Amino acid sequence: MGSIGETLRQARIDKGVSLAEAERATFIRRRYLEALEADDYAALPALVYTRGFIRTYAEYLGLNPQAMVDLYQPPRTREVPPRLRAATPPIARPRELPVRVLLTVGGAVLAVLLLVYLRSQYYSFTESLQRAEATQLPSRVNQPTLTPIALGAVPRTPSPEALATLATVAPLPTPSPTPVEGVLVEAKVSEDTWIEAWVDGQQQLAETVKAGTNKSFHGAQSVRMRVANAAAVSVVVNGDPQPPLGSAGQVVDATWGR
Repeated sequence: MGSIGETLRQARIDKGVSLAEAERATFIRRRYLEALEADDYAALPALVYTRGFIRTYAEYLGLNPQAMVDLYQPPRTREVPPRLRAATPPIARPRELPVRVLLTVGGAVLAVLLLVYLRSQYYSFTESLQRAEATQLPSRVNQPTLTPIALGAVPRTPSPEALATLATVAPLPTPSPTPVEGVLVEAKVSEDTWIEAWVDGQQQLAETVKAGTNKSFHGAQSVRMRVANAAAVSVVVNGDPQPPLGSAGQVVDATWGR
């Protein structure tokens, strides 16, 4: 009997299979099969793996596995005695948190921060309104009055000459607009701002009003408005345009009554 490599190669040739077919059948890499057939011990892995390759390959080729393993005599230089090392305690690896847990914790932290920010903004706005009320800002009251026309100078039965003179000198009065019963406040918003409104002591509005919005409040006795940005709101009371409520960013509390 020749060497183990010659025996394996001749058995494969007699079986009529290629190295590629033998690799697929035995799951042994082709380079190890070639090393076995060429008796190239330097290209083979450790002794325990090589003996397993020989046994599997021999069984596939129809040879006696144990006889082929006994025939394998690797050079003594392949056996490298293991070096003893001092035992060291294993290093405990930190436990990795799942990505889902990290995302959940991060989302909860962001939600808490957002709530804290919104709460601080709300308290800041409330404090500014309280300071505005403490300063007792003067209320703007529209009290329309009617001016009577004096008729005492006109004779009860004027002469034709007096009538002609009166028609020439005094023009006919223009009809006055129909008076509004109670108090009608029409507000036009030019910038987004917070507005609160009370009609006859009952709150009718408390929200942020968008720019370009018009609001009307009609009360029998009084209308009260509180705005966070006085320059953003212009009002007309009973058809009478009012001066600006205040400057930009100023909190104003205004009241109109009969």
